[in-house]
Amino acid sequence: MLKDYFRLFEECYLVQGINKGSIYNLLNGHIYDIDNQEQILLNLLEKNHSISEVINTHNIEKSFIQKTLDIIKKENLGNYFDKPIYIEKTVRYPFWREYLFAKEAPTLTGAFINIKNKCDKACEYCKHETIRKYSCLTCHKDNNISKKMDKKDVFKVLEYLKRMNCHEIYFTGGNIFLDNKRTIEILKYAKQLGFKSIKVIYGGDKLDKNIIDILTDLKISIITQIYLNKKQDLYSRDILDQLEIYKYKLSKEILILLDDFYLDEKDFKYLYKKVLPVNIYLDKLYNNRELEKNNKLSLTSIPKFSLNKRYNLCLYGKIYISYDGKIFPCPGLRDFKVGHISNFHAVFSEEGLYKYWNLNKDMIEKCSQCSHRYACNDCRSMEYKLTNDLYGLATCDG
Repeated sequence: MLKDYFRLFEECYLVQGINKGSIYNLLNGHIYDIDNQEQILLNLLEKNHSISEVINTHNIEKSFIQKTLDIIKKENLGNYFDKPIYIEKTVRYPFWREYLFAKEAPTLTGAFINIKNKCDKACEYCKHETIRKYSCLTCHKDNNISKKMDKKDVFKVLEYLKRMNCHEIYFTGGNIFLDNKRTIEILKYAKQLGFKSIKVIYGGDKLDKNIIDILTDLKISIITQIYLNKKQDLYSRDILDQLEIYKYKLSKEILILLDDFYLDEKDFKYLYKKVLPVNIYLDKLYNNRELEKNNKLSLTSIPKFSLNKRYNLCLYGKIYISYDGKIFPCPGLRDFKVGHISNFHAVFSEEGLYKYWNLNKDMIEKCSQCSHRYACNDCRSMEYKLTNDLYGLATCDG
């Protein structure tokens, strides 16, 4: 060890936790866990303390330092240097942007709009409040609606969202095709405005062939929700009828809602055979039964890490508009109204949508001391329903 300084590379971040730390490599997405003494060492070196200083003033043995740093260098996470060096970390949203006088306009990545609020099915999960992961992709209805948006209101909402450069529109509300004429006019207008992606979240019975042809012509994709309360349901005639839409040129996405059981490999092979290729989202009803913990981490990246440090990755850029024009942070957080379409621009404030967009892991007490906090997903809707606390955490032990 001839050189007296060591730094992590610009794409590698040290994230400290209460008992351990982690090094995030944003180029390959991998996360390397380190123990408490190793994170103390790296924290000092990242502040350009010399190795000699660390040995003399922090009582860390030279042999331990060399062994640790040699391993980190071998993993291509950092290197030795002759003198203190400034390294500007790779990040999509540099900190100095917060101090600019002229702020960037907010970007809406996705808007969920309830345009029907009626269904021809009577699924158990829709009759009462349930706890589930993908509440945003649910073909749900809003309760206690006093006044609905008329078609012109929906058109104005779509125009506003387009001006806000919204990327994706999700139309929901039970079976939105119970009023074919109104729904198709809305879909055609959304297509005319030129949104990047338009999707229909559908949970009704088998779709009429004419509707499938219209969706295909408009290049509007559909997410079909299938509710299974017992394993045999997957092979039923009703489910087969719903799966028939995937014979057509619609985007193939299915949300399977399971009621207290698991699908095995045989079931998935059967499903893929019917609808291949397809994206399958597995969701579960938790109700009051014991919740299994989720400690799985996905690969990180520059965009994901950058967003997670500043925002709630699930809520950021999202908005939900109910059947009567009320605005919420997401379809699963309908206890937290932030405004109404009659005064749309007012929701973009620190006490409006920003309050929820900015609800990152550092603001969640149980997460703030975890070195994995910038790598995991966070569904505030699910955590809120499980803990009755917007800042609660039930799905992870940390």
